[in-house]
Amino acid sequence: STLCVYEGSYLANLFSGRWEASIERDAKGRFFLDFDPYCFRLVLNFLRAKRMESSQVPASLPNVPPERADQFGHLVEYFGLTEDFEAQEAAATSAATLAASTKKKEHKGATEAEGLAQGLGTITAGAGSLLQSAGAGSLLQSATVLLDAIRGGAEAEEDG
Repeated sequence: STLCVYEGSYLANLFSGRWEASIERDAKGRFFLDFDPYCFRLVLNFLRAKRMESSQVPASLPNVPPERADQFGHLVEYFGLTEDFEAQEAAATSAATLAASTKKKEHKGATEAEGLAQGLGTITAGAGSLLQSAGAGSLLQSATVLLDAIRGGAEAEEDG
């Protein structure tokens, strides 16, 4: 089933049961595929991971050494898996971009929350001073001064 993960691919067609009798075999009856074993192993491991992937643990693309990139690319193309590998790469890139964006937003949100907390601390301290200085003044006048201080602090936060 691993070799048949991508329907319509050369491997899926070859091992679907229809053509298995025509596949060359070695002396022990094992299938003989004349491909670079290193590159084939990379494809096979990816197909295995793809078969077992979940939304929480997606299959990752193989780490192909630069000196084998051309050979690996030709093998993927020969097997008819180019579009599937490109789709997997696009999904991985999209997921990485989303994760980076989420992390950036979380950092920005934390920074904004820290600024707001600092601003509110300043407003609270200022309001306390104003209320103390009002002393015997009317309660209404103190409340008006407090609201003006809060509004001024909020406007300063928005401008900053």
